[in-house]
This record gives sequence, C-alpha cells and structure tokens, in this order.
Amino acid sequence: MNHHHHHRRLQVDYGVWGILRKVAVSIIVISIFVLVIASYVPALRQSQRLEEDIEVKRQALLQQRKLHDEYGGEILFLKTDPEAVERKVREKMGLAKPNEVIYHFESTKK
Repeated sequence: MNHHHHHRRLQVDYGVWGILRKVAVSIIVISIFVLVIASYVPALRQSQRLEEDIEVKRQALLQQRKLHDEYGGEILFLKTDPEAVERKVREKMGLAKPNEVIYHFESTKK
C-alpha cells in the first residue's frame, strides 16, 4: 500500500517538472524571439538610413549625369568643329587674331 502511494507522489513530481520544463522552454523561446527582434530593429533603422543615403547619392548622380550630358554635348561640338574650339579659346582668353576685331556687345538698358 505504502509503495503504491510513493509511486503516485513520483507521478505528481513528474507532472510539476513537466510543467516547469514547458514554462522554461516557453521562456527560452520567447527570450530568443525578443532578442532576434531587438537585434533586427537597429538593422531596420540602419537600412532606412542607408536607403535615404542612397537616395541622396542617386540625386547627386543624376545631377552629375545632367552636367556630364551638357558638357558632353559641348565637348562633342568642340571636337567636331576646330574653328569653334579656336573661337571658344579666344573668347575665354579675350584675344583676337591680328586681323580681327572682337566686339563685346553690352546690353544697353534704357
């Protein structure tokens, strides 16, 4: 009789341990979950910052490309027209060929 009682107490103990084990496992799982989320949040913030950064750089690149296209056209024009080159250079230097007069037109405001 006594032996049977002892067996039942063991059963109860196992039950408690089973519950505790389940609780422990749940806590561990939740902790891991929380840690994962916590480690993701800064990463998400950082990626947002990176995306903003990328956007800024993209705008700058577009600006550069626009300038490049403008200058590209001018350079192409200069390459294809040697006289234009000469004229450009003289305009920049403010020089004239000996037999040439350069007129600087001033806008006459009345």
